[in-house]
Amino acid sequence: MAGSLQTEILGTVFKVTERYTDLWVKGLAASGLLCPAYDRIMQQPVTLRKISRPFYARSYSRNAFHEIVSLKHLRHSNVSIHHSLCTAAADKIGYRQDLRYVVSESSGPKLGQIMGTGRLDHIFTTYFLYQILVRLKYLHSASLYHCDLQPADILVNEIADLKIGNLDLDGLNPWPTCSCFIHHYQAPEVILLCQQLDPAVDIFSTGCILGEIFRGSAVFAGEDLRHQLELFVDILGSSPEQMLEDIRDKKTLSIIESLSKQSSHCSPHFRAFTMLYPNTMMPYLSEKGHESDTSIVVNLLEKILTSDPQGRLAASKALAHSHLARYYDPTDEPVAHRISERLLVNARLPGNPWEKMFVVALHTW
Repeated sequence: MAGSLQTEILGTVFKVTERYTDLWVKGLAASGLLCPAYDRIMQQPVTLRKISRPFYARSYSRNAFHEIVSLKHLRHSNVSIHHSLCTAAADKIGYRQDLRYVVSESSGPKLGQIMGTGRLDHIFTTYFLYQILVRLKYLHSASLYHCDLQPADILVNEIADLKIGNLDLDGLNPWPTCSCFIHHYQAPEVILLCQQLDPAVDIFSTGCILGEIFRGSAVFAGEDLRHQLELFVDILGSSPEQMLEDIRDKKTLSIIESLSKQSSHCSPHFRAFTMLYPNTMMPYLSEKGHESDTSIVVNLLEKILTSDPQGRLAASKALAHSHLARYYDPTDEPVAHRISERLLVNARLPGNPWEKMFVVALHTW
């Protein structure tokens, strides 16, 4: 399979080896098209993503290089879907050849598909939540985060083990912007286009997934930007002042300020969550002697679905919550080594040192 296959999808040219066939468009990620394909060697479905214009400018090369380094750092763990790189075999090694496709697993059902069946009981829900948090703890310990976690990104195998996929460039680079497209699982600071983002964005997304499983519908199902912000204010209350000061987009700031003034929501969001999740809705299945209502789950939701990222539980703290007591085992929650700071390269260096480093990283994968 030394030949190459070239096809154009929505104006984007994909030139890959003949190993990958049947390409089609699945969706648009922050850094490019996601194209399912078939791997003829492994005989399984995969997803290809073309790294967006790594030689266009310094910032593009820098982010592309850091993504490759980050994916390589994570590829041997059970945290994420296995990643490899695809090149066009006919091309020679060079800076501007078509050598930049990230390949990931796509076989098996997604958590979103399972949620759609309505067949998730509380035992499985708790187990899935525990696994998500374990994997996020690993990811966050490497100073990385997903930034756009949603049920469609989580693969479930035949023994109910999870893997997190679509580890996109925005969450993996150290200068993230998180330009995402589906708002229902995004933290307020992502939608508000705040400058400072951190792993807390993944914790909020996890809370949205948990809340949706129990509720049967998305917690923050905004139809547009304004509606999404209205739901945040209605359920979570006004955003903290320090977050408002960090908003870059004047239009977004104007909307959130007007909503905050109109809102009469001045009490903690405990009442809102208890209304969203009454005791009769999701009886808590726990060990003998524990509470048998929803108060424990609601308590966890309160601590991870907050408008203030500084107030959210970190993954390690969330794992120790009483809702996850039946699975909690800190000795079986691995952490990663931080990516070496020397790999990030001083952003003040002249020229574009990341361009060559990106090509070298590709060929030493």
